[in-house]
Order: sequence, then structure tokens, then C-alpha cells
Amino acid sequence: MHVDDTFDPRLAAIQAWLGSLPLLANQSWLPIMPASADASFRRYFRLTRTDFQQSYIVMDAPPALEDIQPFVNWASALHALNYGVPKIHAQDDQAGFLLLDDFGQTTFWQVVASESQHPAIVDVCYQQALLDLAQIQLNSFEIAQQQWLPSGLLARYSAEKLAEEMGLFSDWLAAQFAQHIWTPEQQQAWLRICQQLINRALAQPQVWVHRDYHSRNLMVLAASELTVDSTPCLGVLDFQDAVLGPMTYDAVSLIRDCYIDWPLAQQRAWLQGYYQRLLASELVQGGQLHLPVWSEFQQDFDWMGVQRHLKAAGIFARLYLRDAKPSYLAAIPRTLTYILQQAQTYPELADLTELVAPVLAYCEGSSLCTR
Repeated sequence: MHVDDTFDPRLAAIQAWLGSLPLLANQSWLPIMPASADASFRRYFRLTRTDFQQSYIVMDAPPALEDIQPFVNWASALHALNYGVPKIHAQDDQAGFLLLDDFGQTTFWQVVASESQHPAIVDVCYQQALLDLAQIQLNSFEIAQQQWLPSGLLARYSAEKLAEEMGLFSDWLAAQFAQHIWTPEQQQAWLRICQQLINRALAQPQVWVHRDYHSRNLMVLAASELTVDSTPCLGVLDFQDAVLGPMTYDAVSLIRDCYIDWPLAQQRAWLQGYYQRLLASELVQGGQLHLPVWSEFQQDFDWMGVQRHLKAAGIFARLYLRDAKPSYLAAIPRTLTYILQQAQTYPELADLTELVAPVLAYCEGSSLCTR
């Protein structure tokens, strides 16, 4: 059956593929329904048994646009470390179909946004997400260096990649969306700041980095049972672009999320808890992993956030201009505000104010970017 009245050849192919799977045979299933979409060309559908006792997620990744192999490889590698990623139950590499565990319909974002008037529950959720992050960084530290990197499963977050990502801001958001043209002096200031951010990122301890560890890519399992005394069980999605990179990258993705913001004091408290967990680890205590002192770690975090937010803001503009996905534009003002906060904190980044503030003003004046 179709999810709508428009013929969709890939949907028809998915239905035929599901009908051929022995795992699903001799059971009665409801028609597949859209589960979610993301910023890529992937689509997700939910397949539910008629008695509602079993469900799966079907990933549709058109081979001409999306390669499912990185997702498959990382799902296997992370599952072997008991990390909370979905198990793959069936796959068709040629067609670009995967049958996955269903982590439910409650994102981390939905929980913390709805519980914003209950700070204790929000705190429990963030502490658990950061504990999970520290655990995978620590548990994968040796295997990342000794196996994943040499085998090619893991690539380094290179200076070239970091620069290319920041270029998304200058090219797509500042120049194309906001029509803001920089003077030669401003261009020189931009290049200087980008190089400083790159140098700081590469000087950090290098660990496994999810690259999109934020509230929309975490799922809260059994969310209805969540209390201040419970331990949230979190599922992790969208990990296929993982790299070996700066330790603070994923922490800043979560704590300074493009989709929800928190008071600075709360951000610092969560960061300090994460830092203390790393500091107490055997890897750090034994000298295999060298952690900077707290003040340097904070600056690493702040500067890493500037790099990531420049990248994210540029991606949001590109999603609108290139891919006709306007919904992400609403996250740009918050994302640029994070950058300006750091430009006002660190003299080395002060020139960013002149580059970013006019773009923020343009976005805040645009109905497309209304929060």
C-alpha cells in the first residue's frame, strides 16, 4: 500500500523488498508510514505489526545520492562496543534499503523541550547524554587509533575539512543568502580567524567524533517512565559521518545545540561534569590520553563551537537555497548568536562580530528565519 496517492517507485520497491524478507513472513503488518526525514536525501518509514508488539524502521537511501555503507560499517563497529545504535536486521546494498531497530518516536529534543519547566529532568537527560559520549570516546580510543584509522573506517578531521566547513558560512549564508560582500580587509580577517580555529581544533586530544551529536539525533527510549531518579536510556542516530577529531566537538554539538539553548551557567555545569568524567578515566590517569587543564578545555570547547556553528549556519542556508528545505533557516539566529557570544569573549575572535552581526541582522529581519 502507498503512504499517499502519488506513485513513488522507490516506495513500491521497498514494499516488494519487505514482502520478500523471511523475518517478516507469516506475520500481519500495517502499511508502512513516514517516520522522519533528515537534512540528507535519506527517508525513513515505520513498519508496525498489526498487534503493535513489534516495529521496525526502514531506511531509504537512493544509491545515486547516498551511500549506505558508512552507516552499515559504523552500526556494526559501534554495536560491538555496546553503544546504543540501531541493529540492522536486513539490508539491500544495491537498492539502498535497510531494516533497522525502531527506537520509538521520542527525540531527546522533544523530552528536554517539554520538560524545560522541570530543570531536574533536563539535567538528568544531559548528564546521561554526556556520560554516554564520554564512554564511547574512552571505550573506542585504542581501537580507533589501532584499527579503525589504519583500516580506513575512520578518517581524520583534517585542516582542509574544517576549513571547507567554515566556508559554508561565507559562501552560502553570508554571500548568497544575506548578500553580504566582504571587503579585502574583512576577507583577510576571516582567513586569519579560520586558521586560528583550525589550529586550536587540531591541537585538542583526537577521539571518535559523531559529528552531529545533538538533540534531534538522540532518541529517548521508554520516555514515559522518565523521572528525576531514573537513568535515561538513549539511542543514537545519524552516526555515519564519524571521524577522528577534536574531543570537544560532540560536547559542543549537544550543549550548544542549534535547536535549543540553555543559560551559560547551565552549559558550563554540564561541560564540567563531562570534563570530570574524562579526567577520572583510566586512560587519562594512566597517561594514554592527555587532557588539558580546565581553563584550556573550556577555550577548546568555546572555539570548537565557533567552527561548528559557522558550518551549521552555512548548511542551513544551503539546505534552503540548493535543496528547497526552508525549515532549518529558523535555527540560524540562535546559531549565529552563539558565535557572537564568543567573539565578544575572546579578543582573537573579535573581528567575527563585523562579519557575523550583519548576517544575523539580515536573518532576524527575514520572515524565513522566524523562530
